[in-house]
Amino acid sequence: MSSAQTQPGHDTEFSSRRIFLPPPPAPYRVELYRDLLNKFGVRKEAARLALASLALAGKESILIAGCGDGAMAISFKRRWPDADVEGVDPDMDALTNAVERAGEAGFRILFQKGYLQDLPSAAERHDVVVCALFLYRLRGEDRGDAFTEFTRVLKPGGRLLLIDFGVACGGLKGWLVRRLAAHELGIRDQIEMGLPDLCKLGGFEKIELAGAGAFGLQAVVCHKK
Repeated sequence: MSSAQTQPGHDTEFSSRRIFLPPPPAPYRVELYRDLLNKFGVRKEAARLALASLALAGKESILIAGCGDGAMAISFKRRWPDADVEGVDPDMDALTNAVERAGEAGFRILFQKGYLQDLPSAAERHDVVVCALFLYRLRGEDRGDAFTEFTRVLKPGGRLLLIDFGVACGGLKGWLVRRLAAHELGIRDQIEMGLPDLCKLGGFEKIELAGAGAFGLQAVVCHKK
């Protein structure tokens, strides 16, 4: 059996609540700002915050919601090799890269196609859900469904670690975030409200601001009852 697995799914995902369609290609400027933020290290900063914001025993079940190319899932597996790490993402190309990277690293990680609004995990399966630089792409009912899913798949007492744009910042990094926010209105919502208050609206009650970093990123830990 390979060291990493994937369950591809289909181009269009069906759920009991809604039909999910592949997102349209992002406008050129949006991709440009995302690429520039990545070159300046926004994903590395999010990964640093994630690893610094969680104290784990090392054998927990961890779901990376919006896992992309698997870099964060691999970082968690490297830090806690006995943990059960899984990744979910709607992008099949990213999942293919994630499977290859995990296999090259020698880690057994399950990657599945899925959406934050309809996670492919059983109820109360995970001790920890990590969502980094993904929630800002959702607004309104989609965002509410994502919080409902986070709660559903967490065990009682489980934790959600949310890392995303949460405060305004200056300099070139702040300018790039503002330019992306002009197209991704979820970033504007998060900065105006702050991630802790956003999580309260999402139904979580015990909420801790666990860290802050460059690009106006915040790390928030939310506890399920």
